[in-house]
Amino acid sequence: MRIPLTRWPGHSLSVPVGLELYLKPAQAQKLNVPYRSRSQLARDILDFMAEQLPGRDIRSLADGG
Repeated sequence: MRIPLTRWPGHSLSVPVGLELYLKPAQAQKLNVPYRSRSQLARDILDFMAEQLPGRDIRSLADGG
């Protein structure tokens, strides 16, 4: 989400808006919770954001390996 900076008109700051805890399959099984891949977790975050901000364009940047 981009936040306008009042001290520097015309500039804004991008901040992360979602966070999910990734568990490896064995960890999820041990905790008795469903396993979800990192890509599924990311998709869930984007879907949630789209529901909260209907009509707003959403751009996603992923980093990781």
